[in-house]
Amino acid sequence: MEPIHVLGVGVRSPFGAGPTALLDGLCGARPAFRPWEPFATAGVKHPVAGQVPDDVLDAPGSQPWWDRGTRLLWSCVSDAIADAGGMGALGCAGERIGLVVGTSAGGIGPLTEALRERAPAPHANAHYAASAGIVARTLGLQGPVLVVGAVCASGALAIAEAASWLDDGVVDAVIAAGFDPLEPFVAAGFDTLGALAAVPSPFRAERRGLVLAEASAALVLAQRQGSGPTRGLLLGWGTSTDAHHLTAPHPEGEGVVLAIERALARAGIDRSRVGAINAHGTGTVYNDAMEAAAFRRVFGPRAGGRPVYTVKGTIGHTLAASGAVEAVVSLAALERRCVPPTCGEGELDPACDLDVSGAVRRDDHPVTLSVSAGFGGINAALLLARERVGGEAPPIVARRRVVIRGAAVWCSGRWVTSADDLGAIDALQPGPLELGKLASNRRIQRADRATRLAASVVARALEGLPDMPDVRRVSIVSASALASAHSNEQWELARQEGRRPDPRVFAYTATNAAAGEIAAAVGARGPSVAVIGTGTASLSALARGARWIEEGHADRVIAVAVECPPQHARCVRPELEVAPECAAAIVLEAAEEGAPELSFRWGAEQGAQGAPSPLLSVEPIARIALAAHAGVSFRVTGDSDAGATLTAMLG
Repeated sequence: MEPIHVLGVGVRSPFGAGPTALLDGLCGARPAFRPWEPFATAGVKHPVAGQVPDDVLDAPGSQPWWDRGTRLLWSCVSDAIADAGGMGALGCAGERIGLVVGTSAGGIGPLTEALRERAPAPHANAHYAASAGIVARTLGLQGPVLVVGAVCASGALAIAEAASWLDDGVVDAVIAAGFDPLEPFVAAGFDTLGALAAVPSPFRAERRGLVLAEASAALVLAQRQGSGPTRGLLLGWGTSTDAHHLTAPHPEGEGVVLAIERALARAGIDRSRVGAINAHGTGTVYNDAMEAAAFRRVFGPRAGGRPVYTVKGTIGHTLAASGAVEAVVSLAALERRCVPPTCGEGELDPACDLDVSGAVRRDDHPVTLSVSAGFGGINAALLLARERVGGEAPPIVARRRVVIRGAAVWCSGRWVTSADDLGAIDALQPGPLELGKLASNRRIQRADRATRLAASVVARALEGLPDMPDVRRVSIVSASALASAHSNEQWELARQEGRRPDPRVFAYTATNAAAGEIAAAVGARGPSVAVIGTGTASLSALARGARWIEEGHADRVIAVAVECPPQHARCVRPELEVAPECAAAIVLEAAEEGAPELSFRWGAEQGAQGAPSPLLSVEPIARIALAAHAGVSFRVTGDSDAGATLTAMLG
């Protein structure tokens, strides 16, 4: 595989604007967090945070009505484009430029305001995909736009998905970004989980938790060098799920090990070529122990003597932005040939047998590994390099054919078996759920409504199919427009009404909660992605899963789209006057030659679908499932926010 060139980067962090300010701050070992009044007002036990300075928040083109999250995203994206020499320097048409954004708190501020007022948020930006859409339209992009919702792994997964688009030939250039603003909504949740501390001390024996921060970072990627100097290379990437727990990592780092191994395999390099490791390093008891175990399994005791560092002891945990921020830090550190220090208090934990230092160190090795892990057990690993490193990814001997093995659709309280029935929706009939083969799973039984709805259609789609012998080759991909809106509403209304917070409710505000719980229930540890948005969201998830099967990265992919509207749905998206509960699942596998093949094609047609369907992300995948059930060929098209289309075809 040809390495991906990083043509430009942009970042906003608690240290200000740009990678130089960020790396200087990290190397100066000056913690960037301080007391923050909104957290104190929210009753958070440790009301400290890392805030982006207001004087660097806006960039030319920013609009006064944008919320803080959108301004954060726009600032880093516009900087990255400028660093790459401008849009014209990318040398490709607008429909060949894509945008992939990761977030876990985008739209939460407007949602909080909307629920307080019981009215739609100003400018309809109270949902996760809003900021990416605003930025895409402001840039005038006509290519594919995608929002990845995988909580703390979102930024890294956005980079992985963007690189996959380039590898697949979908685009010629792509902007990958991650962002999250500070939100009391989120801080209150981490507080109830007991995950916050006054000072983060990653890998220290006395570590007690993390400190929240905000940031944004963007990378402009292409498979060729631009006219200016390249910021570095992305050699490989890998993703996985733990199949373990919604909020706790696998104790032996099973998912992180798989993600690292997949990144190495994609890059075609041996683990001996890896130098410094930019760890997730949250400072929580279980995360740091898990990472140490994972690095030991991949590289040997003390990670084979490699220097390990984390930025979270200095700037705090920037959640969905962290994977993208840490990619920028990794590239800047490679260029400067240094390893930033890891800030924290106390002695290093002997159980975390890693080479972690509180001082800046020299490192001439050209390759860095950056690791991210998120709620839902989702993980990502990125291999970043200063220069080309010898190695060749294993060739694909024969691209495998992808077929649909199982499918199910549920809408407004009933199973749907025909396209005609799909149109007869009634938003007032939620109906009972049948969990089928997943009914005995206790976590699914106790899950939020959206997760149980998703699990119900997955169980129906899996009926009659044998279990796969290797769960490492079973993948979960998910899509939703509303994501965790139902649980978000419950959590926020409880906060506003002063009711005792329930940590179980907060756990299901994770945007990939449904995918994480289903992965644990069926034991899936393959590559994974969670997509947010309408139109192309479910088709994008399905297409990514199909590609993994084609290339031999997975043997079975379970794709699920789910919409579970909150009570005050119009506060989230004003067009949702009547929105039904609905879900659809499709099981993909490889097939022998001659079977009807599922294929996908991106295009630049605009306005193909008109107004959004009331079924939102479920509409396209439901129509595919019903066509497969009827045994007929099909062609289903969805629009992205920027006007690009993705078409799925069978036959």
